[in-house]
Amino acid sequence: MFFFRATAVLLPSKTWAGWPLVTVHKDPTCGCCGGWIAHLELNGFQTKTIETSTINRVRARLGVPFELAACHTAEVGGYLIEGHVPAKAIQRLLSERPKAQRTLPFPVCRAVRPA
Repeated sequence: MFFFRATAVLLPSKTWAGWPLVTVHKDPTCGCCGGWIAHLELNGFQTKTIETSTINRVRARLGVPFELAACHTAEVGGYLIEGHVPAKAIQRLLSERPKAQRTLPFPVCRAVRPA
């Protein structure tokens, strides 16, 4: 006899419409980025991770100012996300689409998931 347990997961309504893909560039030795990526996925984002030991070259190519650099750089919807920016802030950025700044920084590497 087999038993199956069904679990319902309620996701925000925007999840069903879909947010753009988040491409995350990270150093393979960083241990905290995985938690942030999981946080994004739990909030409806699809992610693609690119591990590179030359993350500073990626930042230079993308135009990330040195003073905003954090442990990883993400690209989403024409914007650059630097560090552990909460998913809600990224959702707001993508909804409002401000033109003044291309990089949304949170240059603190935290091992815990953002709020």
